[in-house]
Amino acid sequence: MLSLGFEEKLSSRLSAGVTLTSTTVAEIGLEIFLAANSVYFVELLANVNSVLATGSKLGLYYTGTFVTDNDTITQLRPVVAGGTSTLLISAGSAVQDTTPEHLYHFAGTILTSTSGRLYVKAGKYSGADDDFPILAGSCLVARRL
Repeated sequence: MLSLGFEEKLSSRLSAGVTLTSTTVAEIGLEIFLAANSVYFVELLANVNSVLATGSKLGLYYTGTFVTDNDTITQLRPVVAGGTSTLLISAGSAVQDTTPEHLYHFAGTILTSTSGRLYVKAGKYSGADDDFPILAGSCLVARRL
């Protein structure tokens, strides 16, 4: 592959917390745009307010398409008992952390077929929780490999 002469690094960072008020996942403002036919190393760090009692849910979504068998990334945190160690990137997928660790951390490579927007959605796990924020400083980063 030809080198562009510089390293492309895409990032999105929350400068202020985003309050989650619903059990339905909603966009929180972390998004990056990926090119077609490219390989990216992607990392997501999302800090959740520590007053959370029953848990939260968070998903990573992409509007483009992936190369076959490349639609999951490694789930480092939370460690969900009996769960898998991967996060499926799709419109219907979200990790539910019912024993809060207060941090979502995902990392892995993504091989795109078409260009698109990679973005994050989050929500409360239970309506019993008070409204809580995804904290400022949470970030989504991609580096083309």
